[in-house]
Order: sequence, then C-alpha cells, then structure tokens
Amino acid sequence: MTATVSIGLAEASSNATALFELLSAADLALHKAKALGRNRIQIAGATGACETARREAWVEWVQATY
Repeated sequence: MTATVSIGLAEASSNATALFELLSAADLALHKAKALGRNRIQIAGATGACETARREAWVEWVQATY
C-alpha cells in the first residue's frame, strides 16, 4: 500500500488578523495541492519561484524532523 500526503500551508502575518482567515487560506492551499496532483505542499499566496523555494524548504524541514 502506498500513502500520499497533501499539505496546505498559510503563514501568519499582520494581514491575517483573525484565526479564521489563516485557516481559510490554509484550507484553500490544501485543496489546490490536491487539485494539482496530490502528494505535494502548497503555500497560500505564494507563486512561481518563491513558492518552489518555500515548498522545498518545508520539505527539507519535514524530512529532517521526521
């Protein structure tokens, strides 16, 4: 059996004034990750090279931690 994981990330900032906004952004990122093929990390609000670099940093952190 093979398992896959899709992760939606959102970063707290001064723009995210409420927990609801932060969770909503993470939820949207999760659904985008699933739509783009599963087994991936999607960061809310990040695009292009910035998204790729941030996603790779998260993957490295997860692999080093677990």
